[in-house]
Amino acid sequence: MLSVIFPHESYSGADYLRKWFMHLEILDCHFFERRDMQRSLLVRNICLFGLLCIFSTLNLSSTPHGETLPKRKVVVLGLDGLDHALVQQWIQEGKLPNLAKLAQQGTFLPLATTNPAQSPVAWSSFATSTNPGQHNIYDFLRPSATYKPKLGLVEVAMWESLWGFWGQLGLALFMGLATVLSGYAIPHIKSIPKQHRWILGSGILVSILSFWLLQTSLPQYIPWPMRLKKGTSFWTITGQHKIPTTVLDAPMAFPDESIPNGQIYYGLGVPDIAATNGLWYRYSTQYIQKSPTETGGWKMPLTEQNGDFYGEIQGPKNLFAIEEYQRCSAKLDKASISELKQIQNRLVELRKQWYLTQPLKIHLHAPDALQITIGKETQ
Repeated sequence: MLSVIFPHESYSGADYLRKWFMHLEILDCHFFERRDMQRSLLVRNICLFGLLCIFSTLNLSSTPHGETLPKRKVVVLGLDGLDHALVQQWIQEGKLPNLAKLAQQGTFLPLATTNPAQSPVAWSSFATSTNPGQHNIYDFLRPSATYKPKLGLVEVAMWESLWGFWGQLGLALFMGLATVLSGYAIPHIKSIPKQHRWILGSGILVSILSFWLLQTSLPQYIPWPMRLKKGTSFWTITGQHKIPTTVLDAPMAFPDESIPNGQIYYGLGVPDIAATNGLWYRYSTQYIQKSPTETGGWKMPLTEQNGDFYGEIQGPKNLFAIEEYQRCSAKLDKASISELKQIQNRLVELRKQWYLTQPLKIHLHAPDALQITIGKETQ
């Protein structure tokens, strides 16, 4: 359930829009009075919210009472999974005084959810005013070619580095050609005996070295996140109309959604330090070695030295190690007995390098405080 808090002053935006909706026959006035919202369409709620934002932010020249409304700010609080009936009950019981003040100053309404009633689906409809068939978000998961569960929040495509083999070869040849042209541009170069051979040789050498560096210092494939949500979010529209807009914890907006004349901080859908959406770690001095768990997390060992605890933070996958692992695995079938042992040992070592890591230090700064150092950063 989503709760919207809309500040207003002398004239109620909800009353004004009620007359609009009645006039346009989009929904009847009982919509604002019914407690049971299950029969209401989400699109109606989105229309209500969007128009509330527009009419409350712009300087309206007239109202049904002939009043002129000043420009004012709109604050929208969206609370995922919150039950409007329970909040209403707790407000009446005096347990939520801050929310009670906000509700009295603005408009506090329940919103119907989507089908299916899941966070990424509902937030996408909330932002774009479209249904799942239009915004392309249907679930937390999506089907895959292998029938394994696949995260449906963000698509991670694997792109070839610098357009792959031929792109890297072309770049290396271009650098060699630039070397040759630069050689002829050097003053007095024509006075050097056999200058043409020297210049061409330098260009060939630069091309070979450049290609070797590109092949060995870059992963052949790099991950590239792509947003699956389609449509335009209302915060982008307000920014396009030069309405200053700031969105905190914006759901389903990562990685490329932006706000002209505003700011956006991504929320649901942003990967964690391990490039996942829910990987967890449990640290303990009781663990001897790092090991995965059945529920998708990791057990991480800690060692104690002079009252401090040391371990490591596990980050995203090491693309170099993975690519070398694949190349070594391809050699197993054709390897001789003497080579087989070396390849297997190398594969074991590569498995240990499967993830990028950062050193972790935990210092007991006070009886109730910790000082944590990750890499070179301390907090």
